[in-house]
Amino acid sequence: MVCILNFHVARALNISYIRAKHLFDLFESLIPTKGRNQGFVTLRFDDASVQQYEYALPILEKFNMHGVLAVPTKWIGDRSRLVQSRYQPMETWDKVKEFVKMGWEIASHSRYHRHDRITKGPWTKLTVKELHEEIIDSKRDIIKNLGIEPYTMVLPGITTAQNPITLREKRLICKQYSALSLSSNLKVFNRLGRNPYNLWAIPLHWSTDIFAKVEKITRISKNKAFWVIFYIHKISDDLSDPLTSMKPSQLKALVEILAADEDLNVVTIRQGVELGCPDQKVQVHQV
Repeated sequence: MVCILNFHVARALNISYIRAKHLFDLFESLIPTKGRNQGFVTLRFDDASVQQYEYALPILEKFNMHGVLAVPTKWIGDRSRLVQSRYQPMETWDKVKEFVKMGWEIASHSRYHRHDRITKGPWTKLTVKELHEEIIDSKRDIIKNLGIEPYTMVLPGITTAQNPITLREKRLICKQYSALSLSSNLKVFNRLGRNPYNLWAIPLHWSTDIFAKVEKITRISKNKAFWVIFYIHKISDDLSDPLTSMKPSQLKALVEILAADEDLNVVTIRQGVELGCPDQKVQVHQV
């Protein structure tokens, strides 16, 4: 019940985000943690690349895990990106449908991934029409091509500092989605039952001590019953490419580590929100 109040009543009463944030913090402190002796982990794969289809989907399927695929909807089938960029988006929506069949969550990652000057961003500089394209039209693209309504918006940009958002952008997101995932280069943890529009994710990029880092982060997650969201980009054997997060073999080893830990729950963002708010009903937003 606390969980429902900490966001939905605030929105119904049209409380400003700044004032609502204080309510979120207050209610969060009242959420009982007794009996929570497990950690929660989410694997978020950004940009819907071919490599994520080739490697991430079968690797997670082998261990009966479900991830979150964050899709920039106009990148799907964009052949110009296959030529002009080292990053290869999936060629068709049929490949994205395979993720749906395997139980993954499909999140909107905007339409054109405008997040900096090069991509004609950030969002604070967009016109109303451009902002609607990124938030509303990307949702329509997913409904049209997949027949499902996306639950989560994943903000484009390596970090939120690269693509900060104001009340204008956040209010529109809140009208269209039930959760918002942000990105940080810091070790930020989430609590189950917290404000679903302030869910932080941290990058998972290859380094010589990546498994030690993951072990440390997941240990904290378990001890404190925290929820950690990792985000991953390109999966490739070419570690010299700055877009590469890790090799396929490294992703497989990582998933094996997570699967072997009985005190970890690997969840999608939607599952994480609903676990923290078991009485929360799925919202239906108009587009």
